[in-house]
Amino acid sequence: MPAVPATPMVPTTPSMASDAVRARMVQKLAAQGISDPRVLRAMGAVDRHRFVDSALVNQAYEDTSLPIGLGQTISKPSVVPA
Repeated sequence: MPAVPATPMVPTTPSMASDAVRARMVQKLAAQGISDPRVLRAMGAVDRHRFVDSALVNQAYEDTSLPIGLGQTISKPSVVPA
């Protein structure tokens, strides 16, 4: 049976899909001491808002974990690279 691709929970919205929003998050991560360019590039490329409930999209790029359903969470950005 072929694998089913993950479907984002919310569609891309112009305000949250902004490169500037992700860039600010990456700048904050770099300021916290994360220096691996591969990690920073990856964090800047992921549309985190697509994995959270629509009520939480405004928090998707904050340094906080958020529920993604089925009792699971998306880790806060500063934890991922550690």
